[in-house]
Amino acid sequence: MRLNLKAISIYEGIKGVSFSDFDFNSEEDFLLLLYAMYEAEANTKESFSDFKKVMQANGGLFKELSAECIKIYLYNKQFEDKKQEDAEKEVQEEPPLLSKLASTLIALELDAHFVLYDLELWQLSSLSESLEEKKREQWERERLWSYYTILPHVGSKNFENPQALLCFPWEEEAKEKELEHGFKIMQALAKNPK
Repeated sequence: MRLNLKAISIYEGIKGVSFSDFDFNSEEDFLLLLYAMYEAEANTKESFSDFKKVMQANGGLFKELSAECIKIYLYNKQFEDKKQEDAEKEVQEEPPLLSKLASTLIALELDAHFVLYDLELWQLSSLSESLEEKKREQWERERLWSYYTILPHVGSKNFENPQALLCFPWEEEAKEKELEHGFKIMQALAKNPK
């Protein structure tokens, strides 16, 4: 069995919460994850309650499969980016549903079979960063074309550059960081004028 986005989508669909809320201390969560992994691979259309009865009747199989789940989780965990963990600690918002991310990736014309069955969980971070960068580049390109389209009508005195037409949030953040850095340098120079 594999832990892929198809299995996670089944898990999130039944549980109704993000996979990132998975509780390793909950037997119910493990049973549901095992069911989702089994169903994603076998596609039996067996109900979760029937699967649960079989697993509870065969405790040895449940323990073996649970150990396999932990092994898979630890394998994926080693690829997590430390900066991403720190950023997640700072932003305390509801975790995203990975099933929604899978739908988004498919809508962006990635191969559905690859996304659901072959994409490794540890690849999601870099893939998501790349998609975000691609989206930013597209917005900046569209802003540039808008700027050149209206420039003959409004003149360059009203809009000196495309950023004056529309400044994106990531550009504002970069400006703020530059200002903070400059302010820190000025404070350091004020303390030690040499």
